Amino acid sequence: LGELFSETINFEKAKKYLEEATQISRDFFGSDSRNHSSASYALGDLYINLGSYDKAEELITRALEIIEPIVGKGHPTYSNYLGNLAALYKTMGLYEKSEELQLETIALRSTSEGVEHPNYASAWGDLAILYEVLGKYEESDSLFTLSRQIKIRSLGENYPGLAKDFNNHAYLYKAIGEYDKAEKLFLEGLELVEENLGKEHPDYLLLIHNLGELMIYIGQYERAEQYLTESMEKNERIHGKHHFSYLYSLGTLAGVYYFLRDRTKALELMLELNQLIREADLESHPDQGIIYSNLGLFFVGIGENQRAEVNYIKYLEVTENHFGKYHPRYSRTAYLLAYLLEQTEQYEKADSLYKSTLKNFEQHLGSRHPDYINCLAALGKLNWIRGKTEAAYPLLAESAFLELERVQKLYPVL
Repeated sequence: LGELFSETINFEKAKKYLEEATQISRDFFGSDSRNHSSASYALGDLYINLGSYDKAEELITRALEIIEPIVGKGHPTYSNYLGNLAALYKTMGLYEKSEELQLETIALRSTSEGVEHPNYASAWGDLAILYEVLGKYEESDSLFTLSRQIKIRSLGENYPGLAKDFNNHAYLYKAIGEYDKAEKLFLEGLELVEENLGKEHPDYLLLIHNLGELMIYIGQYERAEQYLTESMEKNERIHGKHHFSYLYSLGTLAGVYYFLRDRTKALELMLELNQLIREADLESHPDQGIIYSNLGLFFVGIGENQRAEVNYIKYLEVTENHFGKYHPRYSRTAYLLAYLLEQTEQYEKADSLYKSTLKNFEQHLGSRHPDYINCLAALGKLNWIRGKTEAAYPLLAESAFLELERVQKLYPVL
């Protein structure tokens, strides 16, 4: 029952029942029983959705410790738990731990389930997502393709989960500027989902929203409006106006109207979003900050920098609460706030924030990652604006060299 409530996004009821199940399984079957392991794992999985990552790590680690002597490392259940713990570490920004566990999961699945099994393919797909985060784009591209090919061979062209695989691979192409390839994958995924699952399915909503965001990237705002309006209307009908998915679609659509120079419509939607945020209980949602980010970007665009700063600070607070100060998502939020401080001529604050953000990017993503390179260039530009040319030159030169190196690696023909 708890897992059912979790699947239907009713996390509070899910938490109540799963905590009770964990207690009962311990009392009746023992703390080292398979039943208690399953209940602990389910509760840990729920805590991931709630953004309580430390609790999730504790529960899933305990579930692994219990299940290993019962079924052994070669059992699919052990691999499932291990793979989910690896995914959790990725979310927490613990990338070395995540890669280590994902590679172990792949090795275990190859032995226990075989190299043509869908679970083996999914494990490669999970590693592809991690490599995308780390900026290892060539490896990521190859692994996404490998994962999908294995699933097609074992399950057929229209296998379950195909839409999400298309979505993840399309996101990679979007990240490296291969927009035509990204659009093709989004459209193929949409066609398959519509044909097999219908236009009300969550996979359809995911793909049509992300296709709308891609259209913003490539400046096709009328198509973006079309896709995002459909996404917003369907999310309202299915989830209601206070659900995160509706609010996210609403904020993104407002951005489209801003680019279309319909400032009246954009402001109308943003004011609605502001009001709904006050009414909605989103504190438990780890992605709540994205909505504040959209508000911040919009207010920057219309020149209301004070309101923009308020929303960016809220974004930073939410991100810190859910992910901690050293997570890349926090660093990206701090980078946006530093840029705003620079635009409002709060140079000392911007300088301090850029420097701490740069340090975090280098520590967790490395000095070849695009986020590090962009932050390095921004810090150099800030020094240039302030007349500190001796400090600016090395930063700008290093960022230019790293960016050239990155582009040549992606496009060797250059």
